[in-house]
Amino acid sequence: MKQLSASELAIKQIEERRSRYIPEHHHETYEEERRAVIARARIVMPVELIPVESLGLSKRANYLFQERDIHTVLELITHSREDLLITRRCGQKTIDEIETKLHQMGLQLAPKPYFT
Repeated sequence: MKQLSASELAIKQIEERRSRYIPEHHHETYEEERRAVIARARIVMPVELIPVESLGLSKRANYLFQERDIHTVLELITHSREDLLITRRCGQKTIDEIETKLHQMGLQLAPKPYFT
């Protein structure tokens, strides 16, 4: 049996891990698995309780959170686009950035304005 070099051994280990954790099924099965992983992660740390500062958004978005007194993702998703747009120095780009990040997390802003 041939002795593997350190780099060959590392590559082999990575491929074994990949085959265990990344399903080779079609896209729909992968999406189901991804949703299951997110659900299991929410049991440990609900996504809604994550501080908004840890989302890695721009300074303008963080300024918006300070102005509106938003501290967690749960507080953020209770606001709609219209609620956030009435904040001083908050524009469409900032809202788009926030919505993109929430979409990546499987969340979205409220559909209706809170103040109505």
